[in-house]
Amino acid sequence: MTRLLKRDVPAAVGVAGVLLACQLVALVFARTPSSGVALRVAGLDEAALRAAQVRYVGADGGTLPLERTRTPGVWESAQSLTGGRVVLSLPAGQVAAIRGLWLTTFGSLLEWTPGHPPLKGRLAANGLVELELQLATSRRGASSATGSMFTLPLLWASLLLLSALTRRLVLRRKRLAKVCSRALGLAPETAPTGPGRAWPWCAAGLLVVSISLAGVERLERYYFAQDDSLVEALPVILEAYHGLGAGRFPTWSPGQLLGAPTTEIGLYGLAYPPTFLSCWIASRVLGDERRALDVFAWLHLLVGYMITFRFGRTAGLRPPMAAALGLSFVLSGALLIGGRCHFLLLPVAVWAPWLALAAARLRTQGDSWRWLLSTGIAIGLDILSGHPQLWVYSLLCFVFAAALQAAAGELPSGRLVRVLATLTLGVGLGSPLLVPQLQSASRVHWEEGGTGSGLARKLGAMLLPSPLVGSLDPYDDSRLHAQVRGQFYFSGTVLTGAGLAAVAALCGALLDPRWRKRLAARNVWLLVGAAALLIGMGKTGVVWNLLAVLPGFSSFREPFRLLPFATLFLATGGGLALQRAMGTASRAGRWEQAVFATVGLLMLYHASIARSSFTHYGFRPYPTMDPLVTAAGGKALLDATHRLLPMANRDSEGPGLCWTLKHNLPSAYGLLSIDGYCSLVPGTAENIFAQRRIDADPVAAMKAYGVRWALEDAELGPLNPDSEPAVGAVLGHGVVRGTSFPLLGWIRRRARPLARLPLVTVWELPEPSPLAFAANRPLVGLPVEFRCDGATVDLSSLSGLAVVVLNVLKRPWMSVWGDGRPLVAQVDDWGRLQVHVPSGTRFLEMRYRPPWEGGLAVGLALVLASLALARVTHGRSEQR
Repeated sequence: MTRLLKRDVPAAVGVAGVLLACQLVALVFARTPSSGVALRVAGLDEAALRAAQVRYVGADGGTLPLERTRTPGVWESAQSLTGGRVVLSLPAGQVAAIRGLWLTTFGSLLEWTPGHPPLKGRLAANGLVELELQLATSRRGASSATGSMFTLPLLWASLLLLSALTRRLVLRRKRLAKVCSRALGLAPETAPTGPGRAWPWCAAGLLVVSISLAGVERLERYYFAQDDSLVEALPVILEAYHGLGAGRFPTWSPGQLLGAPTTEIGLYGLAYPPTFLSCWIASRVLGDERRALDVFAWLHLLVGYMITFRFGRTAGLRPPMAAALGLSFVLSGALLIGGRCHFLLLPVAVWAPWLALAAARLRTQGDSWRWLLSTGIAIGLDILSGHPQLWVYSLLCFVFAAALQAAAGELPSGRLVRVLATLTLGVGLGSPLLVPQLQSASRVHWEEGGTGSGLARKLGAMLLPSPLVGSLDPYDDSRLHAQVRGQFYFSGTVLTGAGLAAVAALCGALLDPRWRKRLAARNVWLLVGAAALLIGMGKTGVVWNLLAVLPGFSSFREPFRLLPFATLFLATGGGLALQRAMGTASRAGRWEQAVFATVGLLMLYHASIARSSFTHYGFRPYPTMDPLVTAAGGKALLDATHRLLPMANRDSEGPGLCWTLKHNLPSAYGLLSIDGYCSLVPGTAENIFAQRRIDADPVAAMKAYGVRWALEDAELGPLNPDSEPAVGAVLGHGVVRGTSFPLLGWIRRRARPLARLPLVTVWELPEPSPLAFAANRPLVGLPVEFRCDGATVDLSSLSGLAVVVLNVLKRPWMSVWGDGRPLVAQVDDWGRLQVHVPSGTRFLEMRYRPPWEGGLAVGLALVLASLALARVTHGRSEQR
């Protein structure tokens, strides 16, 4: 106890002080104001959300309605509200459907889920049930935030002390102390025993991966085309693939959001070579281009397994343990279930273990040109995959692992210069995409960053599969297959559990200064995994609050995206600790085989029930639209001469959503929509301007933007035609966001029904503007051909000087030519592209071309700089 008081308590107090300093920095510099109020409700259906009302009731009885946000089930107010309560009013029959309430105020969070004490409620005069939630109070409007600021550092300090006390109690028992010391690498290791041949174990693990992937394909056809992959990415990828086959590099899509950029924003992976390779294999080899994302997943998970196996062997794992590591990582829910929802999670399966392997080889091979070039190429391809949050996390883990080895004395300090050189090389190779991506992102109006669902309360689901442990998915909104949502966090129990146990023991041992350097040297991967898990906990982990105020990081959301990195490194460190604990006993080989068999069986079971997704749409890519596209008599009902307006709940899991051509689905059918789904484009100045015009006069806006058809989902149900629906956000993740249905009442009263089908009703809107026209003849269309990089307008019917309007939003990187001569593009009153065309011009060409030259120039400069740095330091990096 004396040692605990002399060494561990001061160390824990110091850790608490550091965490408190992080909280103070986050509180002072955070972009997100802590005085706002937000209420989130999970579990209600769309009808209940439409009927629900949220208001603030002050201590003086005054009321203030909270505004609906673009996210269904979320209401918020940016004003400082204290000392009152938030009242949620909703139909009585829907109260039992509530799965959770989250009230955020002054930086604190009030969470209610079924099983907690019942909320205070009463029946109002209008027949609605009113549920009351008390707001936090503060003299200065921040006492709740202050309390939360102190609570988390004290909580973590208490956990460290508990870990230290447990360690000291364990050390009193010699046999247990010997096992623990050996597991953390404090005891000397002897020559390993057990199976030594690597390839049979690698092949056995590869067989398990293949069986698992074949099994999930039997669960659902097109397994890896679900959620955002299905309605956002795949339509644009296939459109770009067709354009590339026609000899044009895809940069822009006419099908959504009044013409939207594609390649430079990175969200579709169009600068990433495996994307088009997967399309080619699916189209030419399998004969079904809709399987492109399934091919993409198979390629990354199979290759990722072999790289992870190699990384495990290099880190010190024996073959059965390295194979178990590969299974735990590539078949984890973060990649299997997360990869089917957001396909850009799948490159993590390759590049995260590749960079981990590079860090593991840094001591022995870091001075070689082969290591430098292979690592730089891996970093460059990781950047080209397109998702900044993911490749930044990969680089952070790589740099942190290298820094830990240097700090522990395992690396000459000169090797860090080689790390800098390969980072520069990788960034240079990724600059052709990175530079335009940064320029594009700088023009986006970002919503408040540093938010999202963390991993703090998901540890149980990381250790045990369903139905032993249940958990919500990261977005807390999946309805189908809800009983297996916790599989998203699962990674095989054995190695992850050993890693978490080893982290707990390591935290207590690190409080003792005598062992810190040696412990850090022997447990690099545990420390990297613990750091990833800590940041992935979100605001509970404190560090996320600090990162959220940094440039770039302030726009990152969803800390759960750190889960695959935490899984990889915790499983690696746990495997090493478990292997050390087994020691050189005669039965160690059998124990390692048992670990592989257990992990393999658990991951096969995991794959057999991995049915969930963040949003589970009720269709596969992509059903035929013949009944919708073709009317009686053979006349085309929809075509690409005008735009369409989908009228559906954006997260509807019914089959009608596909028939309304919601999100980016029109691109899969060669049609055009005012709707669209993208997390970046709606925040650009062009789309914000168009949104304001739509908000001001939605009827006139539909005409101006060439909307001829409205497709209404049958799920919307009856609507009082005498009451005009409130106009909500139109150009966001969808024209109709959440439960606000602009124009629907007007359409039902004024538009002409063209077809009434079981799942969808098609309405024809009057007098839409053409997609290209002369300003003096706004109702007479000009022939226009849209492509993946722009459009061509036939002007042969015009005579004399003319002002031509191309009905797409004018964006900064658009250029216009008339018969090959550059022209000046302007913006009209609706934000559309407008050009003064000289007399006699026959063709008008618009091209969307991001500044690739700037990215290439920056990339070339960085590559040359990295090679020069590597040449200067070659052979000298042994310096300490």
